Amino acid sequence: MRVILTSGKIIRISFPKILFQALRMDQYQIFVILAPISLLVSIGTGLYAWRFRHKPLGRSLALMMIPVCGYLITNTLELVDPTESGTLFWGKAGYLFAPSLAVLWLAFALDYTGRQAWLAPRRLWMLFIVPTLTLSLVLTNEWHHLIWTSTRFIPRSGFLYLSVSYGPWFWVNTIYSYALLLLGTFLVVREYILYFKSYRSQSIWVLIGMVIPLAAHAVYVYRLFPAWQKDYSPIGFAFTGLALTIGIFRYQLISLAPIARSLVMDYIQDGLCVLDHQERVIDANPAFLAITSQTIADLVGRPAAEALPFWNELNVPQNTPLWQSTLDLKQEGEIFSYEVRVIEIARSRKTALGRLLALHDYTERKRLMAVVEQLAITDPLTGLYNRRYFSQRAQEELERSARLRHPLSLLMLDLDHFKRVNDTHGHSTGDQVLAHFAGILQTMTRGTDITARFGGEEFIVLLPETGPQEACATAERIRHAVETTPCPCGQLNIPITTSIGLATAPAGQRPSLENLSQQADLALYAAKHSGRNRVAAFSEGGEAPRN
Repeated sequence: MRVILTSGKIIRISFPKILFQALRMDQYQIFVILAPISLLVSIGTGLYAWRFRHKPLGRSLALMMIPVCGYLITNTLELVDPTESGTLFWGKAGYLFAPSLAVLWLAFALDYTGRQAWLAPRRLWMLFIVPTLTLSLVLTNEWHHLIWTSTRFIPRSGFLYLSVSYGPWFWVNTIYSYALLLLGTFLVVREYILYFKSYRSQSIWVLIGMVIPLAAHAVYVYRLFPAWQKDYSPIGFAFTGLALTIGIFRYQLISLAPIARSLVMDYIQDGLCVLDHQERVIDANPAFLAITSQTIADLVGRPAAEALPFWNELNVPQNTPLWQSTLDLKQEGEIFSYEVRVIEIARSRKTALGRLLALHDYTERKRLMAVVEQLAITDPLTGLYNRRYFSQRAQEELERSARLRHPLSLLMLDLDHFKRVNDTHGHSTGDQVLAHFAGILQTMTRGTDITARFGGEEFIVLLPETGPQEACATAERIRHAVETTPCPCGQLNIPITTSIGLATAPAGQRPSLENLSQQADLALYAAKHSGRNRVAAFSEGGEAPRN
């Protein structure tokens, strides 16, 4: 190539000669030139990706560029620092960033492939265990030499080069980092190869971005080219960010993340139905068709009110971004329960462009919740209410009785000589006696009465709208039924009796549950002291006798 100067002199410029001169620069000079450029690329990539931080993929890419920048800075300062102590310091400081890069790359890959559930905080922190331990070992390397067995400072091209021999933990950290990097790369490429053939150009950029730092690090660590001794992987990671940015933003990949989104409609177990702005059905997934026992031809193009019998029942309000409810549907003679969500897909000015109707089957969970709720309020042995739930219900009845000026009575019951049953026949038989006694109580009380096991062989019954005479008659019927109905246990019929204490809150009065229980307990004590198998009522001013 010829260039004519203003003086008229002709000079020749040879590109091969320029290239030859560039190649005469050694690896350290090239690194110092490329490092600032790579740092600017990394900062620009991180800032650009941060603009999309509202999307997981943009946020994870921006976060990944932070250790890339730190790795570049420390690696460059390690080379340009003129002192041995400074070179060693920056060499160690690089381990603050380099090991965490692999973790953040895997986090990016999981976001990229729609596997955000794998990024639970506990799992993410577990991935940082090895990098954290590596950093600790680097800072204390002089004590154990697990990272570097030896260090040398070699002057090269005006720079001080840190040459090291690696210890066993260095290889542990290297293998761990490579495993995370390769796993992340595998996840991304696999998704595209299997499901998105038309988007393979993006996966090529991912591969380019990943191969560059891996190749650079492998050349450095394994001395594939003995004369090449400078670690160029920080620069490689900078261009990884650039390659990912091109793949993401040039090809609009960030709008596709997670990349498995097109599989959702076909493979998600929830029923999904898409409605347009006029509430006509325009799409439905197989799960929704199975729930409604219809075909896609039965639904598409029809108003939801006609195609979906339950739509009018839901009564979904207009202009609501998210609406939730529950729905019971009969399928093959069985009732199934669904959680319903109606979500606005998008808005054009003030009008929703469409809605997504989602049905989530929670039948089994509802049944389990009912069982759990029942277990929470009942005594598992007798099936009666437990003490905690009894206190809650009794307090409500006390307030209602006081408000309506109705009387209310409380019975405290105790099985006589129950310890003798346990000692003679064993605790298993004792449990049968308790269950038998509970069955008598349920038979002899009204549906409005609240019966509970108070503890051990002690039971309690609240009788709403019941004065002292009616309560006494009820208690006597219970006592008589217990006395005349022995408990069948195998070939034995074990006779049992009960003592009952009675307390009444007169109409208009509002004693506390604690006071009423104490009164009934005093009456029970009096019944036992008087010979057991009898009913005793509490009276104001009276006192239960003592032994």
